[in-house]
Order: sequence, then C-alpha cells, then structure tokens
Amino acid sequence: MSRNLHQIILFFSVIFLFSCKQENQQTQINDGIQRLNIPEYISSIVYTAYNEDGYTSSRANQRYFELLKETKSNMSSFLYTCYTKNLTTFDIDCNTDRTPKEKYLAQIITESKNKNYPVNIRTYIDLENGSWRCNWNPSNKKKAFEKLLEMYSNMARKLETQKVEMWTIGAELCKMTSPQFSAFWLKIIEEIRTKYKGKIVYAPNFTESFEEYKYIEFLNKVDIIGVDYYPSFKSTKEPTEKVLRKFHHRMFLEYLKNIASIGRPIYISEIGIPVEEGGFEKPYAWDLKGEASVTKQSLWLSSVLKESQKFKLKGHSIWRFLEDDALKSEVKGFYLLHPVTIATLSQFGKNK
Repeated sequence: MSRNLHQIILFFSVIFLFSCKQENQQTQINDGIQRLNIPEYISSIVYTAYNEDGYTSSRANQRYFELLKETKSNMSSFLYTCYTKNLTTFDIDCNTDRTPKEKYLAQIITESKNKNYPVNIRTYIDLENGSWRCNWNPSNKKKAFEKLLEMYSNMARKLETQKVEMWTIGAELCKMTSPQFSAFWLKIIEEIRTKYKGKIVYAPNFTESFEEYKYIEFLNKVDIIGVDYYPSFKSTKEPTEKVLRKFHHRMFLEYLKNIASIGRPIYISEIGIPVEEGGFEKPYAWDLKGEASVTKQSLWLSSVLKESQKFKLKGHSIWRFLEDDALKSEVKGFYLLHPVTIATLSQFGKNK
C-alpha cells in the first residue's frame, strides 16, 4: 500500500470516528431531555409570536412565565404558524418573516422545560392575506395534503428531539377536515406517530356558522380533543353572570353531545375574548374598536370556566399572551395582563 493511500485511509477513518463521537454525544444530550407529565387538569396561556425573531425578547419571555405563575397555570403553550398565500393556494411556507425561527422556538421550549412547565406546541396554518383558516379551500387538495404531510413529518422529528409533551397539530381547518379527507388525516397522524411520542391534539372550531366538530371522523385517532371555543352571545342588555353561565352550559351540552362518545379527553384548547365593547357577540374578533372593559372580559372568562368544570373537561388554554402586551402594555384586543383578569384566571389555575 502506498504511503499516500495509507494517509488517505487514515484521514477518513479519523473523520468517521469523530462523526460517530459527535453523533453519540448528541444522542446522549437528547436522551437526557425528559418528557414531563401532562397535568391531570391543564391550565395554560397561549404565547403567540408573529415574526421571525419571535420568542427572543427576554423581557416578554420573563413576563410570560411570571403570568403563568400569577394565574397558577401549570403548562406552557407556544404558537408556531406556517402560511399559505390565499384561500385557494396549496403551498405551505414555514420560513416566512411572520414565523418564528425554529432555533428560537427550540430555545423557548428549553426555557419552559427548565422551569418545569410541560409544553404544548400549536402548529397553525394561516393565510398571508388575512383570511380565516377555516375558509382555506386549496384548489388542489391532494397537493395540499402532501405539503401538510411533509411539514408534519419534519416537525414531528424536531419536537420529539426536545421531548415536547403535547402537540396541537391543527385547529379550525374546517374545509380540510370533512369526511372525504379522513384518509389523508389518518396518514398524517400515522406518520407523526412514527417520529413523535408525545400527545397529539386536534382542535375543531366551535361557532354557530362553522360546526366543524360535527363531521370530523379522525378525532378517535388523536389523544386529546380540543375545542376552540368562540360562540356568539347576542343580547340587547348587559348579561349577568347567571345569564352567561346558562348560555355557556347550553353551548357545552351542544358540543359534547357530538364528541363525548368518542372516548377521548376533551379540553378547551382556545378561549379568549377581546376587551373592547362587542366582545360578547364577537369573542373571536381581534379588530374591535369599542371602549375597553376588563370587567366584561373577566366576566366572560369566569362564566365559561365555571361551567366547564361541571363537565369534567381536561383543562383550558387562554388566548393569548402577545409579546407587544409585555412591551407596550396597551389594554386592547386579547390583553390578559390587567390585575382584574389575572385575579380571575388564578381562580381556575392548577399549580404545578
């Protein structure tokens, strides 16, 4: 054997051994991450970020974890939004300037677990033109589901690396979850489970106009059924707590009669209401312009959570904590940092 050939073989042998060592070290690091227990009753607040540098503000991050403590929450929840352009497009982009970079999402997951808060990652598909995801109706469904499968497969592997406890794989995809598309979702869930070992959630929409929860056929394949709870309450006079509780009781009965027989835990995956006037009628609206009233916001949240306790649900996630709320402290939209709101939510929290 020539000296040059011997040196070449020796060089690649060293590279191979170094690579194996690095891979082994990485495996040990990953194996050292533990999956925490999901609380018996989940009490959480959703942290939302809509820019590529999302979850990097130390001030906002600190305030979020303080809020979890103040409200006696026991689980964190972080939004990760991918986008398609409009109602008929089928491409999905997870590298937009409105999507937090994966490394920043990974950092906030690590920070949460270090603070002993189990994590729920919420993967949403939104539309760049601002339309509601419930109306997303891609012109080529087959290609859209191929894109979804690719996205979920890649994300499943990454979330498993960090031993994320719970993953809400979708919400309010009303026109994509009808029975004719069940086979696509079964394939997606099967693919996810080959890579991700945490709990899987899907959250149908619950309003009067889009009763998605009534027709989905794959909910028996997820671990927990969510409900994005935004029913519209219409009245000519200011409601009392008794009136609101009666209304919410009726709404929960309507929802549960359709899905309780599936045999999966059910939790309120989203409940929120803007502080502005008109929130009772449009609890889902982010662009109301009326006078702010945290008292009305607290009344709505309290009445929902009190009634939900009667049905022994798995828990609740409050919508939402926004980075700007901590940085600007403007009482508008779904603002949750007012002492009145915090005091209300703390009544329903379940400490770690």
